[in-house]
Amino acid sequence: MAVYSIYKYELSQISALEAMTICDGSKETPLSLAQEVFDGLFHGVRPLNITKENKEKVIIPLDNEITCKRDRVTILLVCNEKKHKYIEKRDERELISHPGCYVIIDNREGIAQMAIERSSSFQSDPDKVCQLLQQAINDKLAAYQLKIEIRGKVREAPFWEVIHKQTVEHEDRVKWIKFNFGVPEEGAGIDASEDVKAMISGLNRLGRIMGAEKGQYMYNASEAGTLHIDQTEEDMAQVIHYCSTNAYDISVGFRYYGVYRYGREERAFAQLDDQVMDDFIHERPTTDREGNGAWGLHLWLDNMRRMYEDYRDVTPTKKKRKRKSKKQVA
Repeated sequence: MAVYSIYKYELSQISALEAMTICDGSKETPLSLAQEVFDGLFHGVRPLNITKENKEKVIIPLDNEITCKRDRVTILLVCNEKKHKYIEKRDERELISHPGCYVIIDNREGIAQMAIERSSSFQSDPDKVCQLLQQAINDKLAAYQLKIEIRGKVREAPFWEVIHKQTVEHEDRVKWIKFNFGVPEEGAGIDASEDVKAMISGLNRLGRIMGAEKGQYMYNASEAGTLHIDQTEEDMAQVIHYCSTNAYDISVGFRYYGVYRYGREERAFAQLDDQVMDDFIHERPTTDREGNGAWGLHLWLDNMRRMYEDYRDVTPTKKKRKRKSKKQVA
């Protein structure tokens, strides 16, 4: 069972200014043909010129290949490059691997959505794959004076609604929950039961003894277990309410969804049964509710459109790498 983040993409014509910077061989393409042009990009052994900058600031190409393409739905495998160092006897050696991540491109007429796998090959960060894809696709579309923008799907949702949706509807496991809050004065008002007040007071007292500016409290589930975060449990509900009303950070780590932080927007994601993907790749159709022949992957994609139609689009932001502090030379 793989987990995918859901995206929407939009094809548009480039501006006149952008067109001036493109080679003379480019030609203006009407928007009515944009999806056909986009679909035509995905052919051959390595359809896209995907590159990334490694730690040594060297631009390296990344393998990518079409696993399957049917009825304008393409399964693209994008591979990363990873280096693993190990010791053989007394010598340090290096092993280079190329783990892959699936991207499902739904380019059926009137539809423009993608599903990007949350894969360890890209640190379970589909936005990273999204940015690499967008750059590579735009390099190809430039010849047609077209461009693409790929956007994530998000919405604002109450904390308890997100917890219920992930644990009940998606049957996701809660791996951990983390509370980050300051150490307020003893006289600060706390809207909670006496038991909860005593617990928070004790934690605050411990923080003041240590001279802490803020505290962090984390609870972990067992390797295969889950934490039970239940709104009907009064103490739990009051602690969550206390943290939320005092602008303290609450983070919940899910097995499939990843990390959700209180007050942040909920990302659109879904689990995809491996069998559905395998049936599509090996040309094994199924039937829809009316008994008509259909691809199981098409049905899954259609369900994603309905499920997340009220989510708004957001352009993934590029994450900046942390800079190492420079050592001063005497």
